[in-house]
Amino acid sequence: MKHAMGPEIVGRIIAAGLALPSHIVMNRDLAAEYDVTEEWIERRCGIERRFVARDETATSLGAEAARTAVANCEVRPDLLLCATFSPDTLLTPIAPAIAHRAGLGQIAAFDLNAACAGGLTAFLSCLVYIASGLFRNVLVVATDTTTKHLAQNDLKTRMLFSDGAAALLLGPSTGDSATLRVISHRFGSDGAGIGLFSAEWCQQREGRPHVNMNGPALFRFAVEAGVRTLTELCSDANIAPSCLKRILIHQANARITRAIRDPFAIPRERWPETLGLGNLAAASLLFLLADEFTGRRLAGGDLLALITFGAGLTWAGLILEVGC
Repeated sequence: MKHAMGPEIVGRIIAAGLALPSHIVMNRDLAAEYDVTEEWIERRCGIERRFVARDETATSLGAEAARTAVANCEVRPDLLLCATFSPDTLLTPIAPAIAHRAGLGQIAAFDLNAACAGGLTAFLSCLVYIASGLFRNVLVVATDTTTKHLAQNDLKTRMLFSDGAAALLLGPSTGDSATLRVISHRFGSDGAGIGLFSAEWCQQREGRPHVNMNGPALFRFAVEAGVRTLTELCSDANIAPSCLKRILIHQANARITRAIRDPFAIPRERWPETLGLGNLAAASLLFLLADEFTGRRLAGGDLLALITFGAGLTWAGLILEVGC
């Protein structure tokens, strides 16, 4: 759905933090377990390794990323917004626990669930809060432990998903190169597709429900949503896709990324990938954005597209202009 822009939405990235579990599952590990070849796994998903939570939780990973983001930083957030679709507890948000563990005190804190589109949805929500003046500095945390909801015998999901968290400390614009201005945005949903990826409590096994995934239908949805959203974002901003300096897409798997990239005449090096991480769900897009920020790849005047899609079905997209 297209929305009117309204007041200018501007903010800046102050700091970033990332967290990954210590246990890694390589293609060779899955190949041996399921009696398939590493080449078969690589061809199906293009993912090289996965970070799998054992002792870690969505809360502990989120708190680690949050602590890293605020460490050695004079700025303290007055709101923590957590994007997750795999919280550790039912009936309560995990954002307050993340704020507590990160030593942030009794600040405002709540969760947001838009599945894999949650990180970007939360990011824009935080920019809007800052632009409105309701909060000055906001910490957006995306954290998921999807692998805790995967059946041990389900290779098609286990070869895709990883666990991890990303955090961005955001504040008001100062006019420098860390400033980001929203110039177009698209958000939408299609509840008719809720059954394509879900873990229903009525199907609970071994203490928690396991994911049911319709892979072919999700692939078609992700590619269609990704291509359509990028096209609409550029049209709304009145720019050609080739004007984009970087295009950050939710890293569901390499086949989806390639299929979205193919219709556009944009050099491949402008499409960063995280094939060594797997599908980090809500944290995926924020991982890419944090990497762009910490690697100082964003220069004044650059146009940056961010696109996500996830279960529910949900999708979200932004074009940002980097301040000079």
